[in-house]
Amino acid sequence: MPLRPTFRMLTAISLRSRSHPLIHSVGRLPFVMILAASITTSSALAISPSSASCDNSLSAENAKDDDGKAIGVPVSNIPFLSASSALALDQHLMSPLGLGHSLPLLMDRAGRAVAAAIRQHYPLKNSPKNSPTRVIVLAGPGNNGGDGLVAARYLKQWGYLVDVVYPKKPRNSHSDYSHFETLSNQCSSLSINFLDRRTIDKEKLESYDVIVDSIFGFGFKPSSGIREPFQSLITSLASVRDNEKIVSVDVPSGWDVDLGDASKSFTPGVLVSLTAPKPCSKAHVGAHYLGGDFLTEELEREYGLEGIRELFQGGEELVRIDDVLDGFSVVWCTVPSLSVAESLASTLVGTSLAACVNIVPGLTSVYKWKGRIEKDQELLLMIKTRSSLVQKLTRAIAENHPYDTPEIIEAKIEGGSEAYLDWLRGATQRM
Repeated sequence: MPLRPTFRMLTAISLRSRSHPLIHSVGRLPFVMILAASITTSSALAISPSSASCDNSLSAENAKDDDGKAIGVPVSNIPFLSASSALALDQHLMSPLGLGHSLPLLMDRAGRAVAAAIRQHYPLKNSPKNSPTRVIVLAGPGNNGGDGLVAARYLKQWGYLVDVVYPKKPRNSHSDYSHFETLSNQCSSLSINFLDRRTIDKEKLESYDVIVDSIFGFGFKPSSGIREPFQSLITSLASVRDNEKIVSVDVPSGWDVDLGDASKSFTPGVLVSLTAPKPCSKAHVGAHYLGGDFLTEELEREYGLEGIRELFQGGEELVRIDDVLDGFSVVWCTVPSLSVAESLASTLVGTSLAACVNIVPGLTSVYKWKGRIEKDQELLLMIKTRSSLVQKLTRAIAENHPYDTPEIIEAKIEGGSEAYLDWLRGATQRM
């Protein structure tokens, strides 16, 4: 089947003006949206669809979860903590001239937050197997690995079946060597198995329900390279088919703390940031938790982290922040007929992959296919969703579309009505 027209062709056909934001009615909510599309167009686009608007039963006022709690969270600019600032803050937290916290205390609170995130995201009752849920912790030699060992201990106490891979412990000369030995001994006393890393491969990892990546933290420098015994572990992680079972602690191992996944290693399904999210987490798509409520008002101000403490209202040890960090997107897709358009739209909205799908008729597509210039009459789907859902939405379209190569193009929503975006968030599923 033909490849549908490119974004450049689409703008020539269906974008009529570049001077005004998109305005149309969606249910009871006016929809005002400004799109940024860097491919061929300027930053402000005006789109004038000719279809009827969606009839939605949810609004910004009545979007609730199953417990009746409001799930619309205003879009917020959460601050990020760079690698150098994270190191300085860590030293401040433990310095006698600062807060004077001990490493065991900080590590216990961080590791417990990681375990709490896993318990929340992978509850025992939802295990795909009979029970208990099987967890494997890949622990590195530094503090990130220590957080993983603490998490392993708590998870075991909470009823999970836990194994640990800990191929390289700190040297005897390490100032905190005795503490890491204590963490290992605590795990052993709970009958947590320590596995030989040479037995770990893709198939072994995929036999677990949850894979905890606590190999490298914010102290890792990609320029130094990844050596054994950790290179093979990260390679196996990258080959795991279902990344939804991978949980990374603070920073996905191998990622540059400030720049993201420069090595294109792997992407976790769940990220648990500690103290504050790191810049690399901007590239994370999926569930994102924040643990480690260590900041005082003075530290928050000194490190430019205003707003972090507010997230831990009520004394919670863990908060989920992907709702706040997640952006919104419009996805365009062309289809050959009204029946296909309505079927796809119903599937996407019915599974909460999209909040609203506008069906725009009267599209003429001119494209080249197998050396010939073709012209077809088509319809355009304009799909509003969370940015974190675009990959799943793309797969759903591809699985249900009659074309071999359907056109699926995303543009980020740069701004718009806060009430509408709150409604959009509430009408779509979480990762």
